[in-house]
Formats: sequence, C-alpha cells, structure tokens
Amino acid sequence: MGQERAWVQFARSNNKPIVELKRVVEDPPFPHWSKFVTKLSALESLPGDWQKALKILTGIYLLSDSETGEARYVGQADGTGGFLARWTEYARNGHGGNLAMQALEKNDYMVRILAIGAGEELGEKESHWKTVLGTRVSALGLNRN
Repeated sequence: MGQERAWVQFARSNNKPIVELKRVVEDPPFPHWSKFVTKLSALESLPGDWQKALKILTGIYLLSDSETGEARYVGQADGTGGFLARWTEYARNGHGGNLAMQALEKNDYMVRILAIGAGEELGEKESHWKTVLGTRVSALGLNRN
C-alpha cells in the first residue's frame, strides 16, 4: 500500500489576513442587459435582484437551442412582468404560444436580451432583429410572422 498524504493548515501557525466580513449576504449585481444570458431552467434560481430587474425590463429577446445555438426565435416581452414573465411561460409549457415551437420537443432554450424599450418602438425593433438573424426565412428560424 502507498502512503497517504494529508494537507492541513493549523491556525496558530498559519496566520491568514481577513479579507472581508459581511453581515448581510448580497446578490451579485445584475449584469448589463446586453450581457445577460441564461437557460430557461435557471430562471427560478436567479438572484432575487436579477428577477426583480427582469420583471421590470421589457423589450426584444432571442431564444436559441441551448446545445446547438440553432432553432432561433426572436420575440417581444412587453406585458406585465417583463422578460421574466414571458420567459417563465416558455419554461412552463415549452412554446409560449409559438406555433413553430409547439411542433418541437420541449427545449431548455438559452435566452438573451437583444434590445430594451417599450411601446410602439418594440414592433420595429423586433422586426429588425428577425431580419438581422434570419429567423423568418432560414431553416433554423422559428418566427412565422
């Protein structure tokens, strides 16, 4: 049999500086909306402050297959509950009411925010991103409008 090794640090002989003490655990700050990306399955476990931000923010988003990046869909989150409410619907039923997605197996899509805004401007932004990403015309696109 070989010798076993153990690695131990004794506090009395290995002084370590205290870097930080916190009385309250804080969530990491919400990233800039353009850098936000997560899977639908991770929505419920996001930090509370992040969920609050996603409830307030509205705009244009991209869903894509979490394994291949394919099967893309550009959508608009403009209702009560913002991005979080819209994405939670996809997580719950797998299609969020989208006809092309209803024909597919339920997928744990990646979600990204493409643009933020509200009102009439969102329709133009959504159309722009559908054109840029080819989600209406390519074989990978799931937009039918």
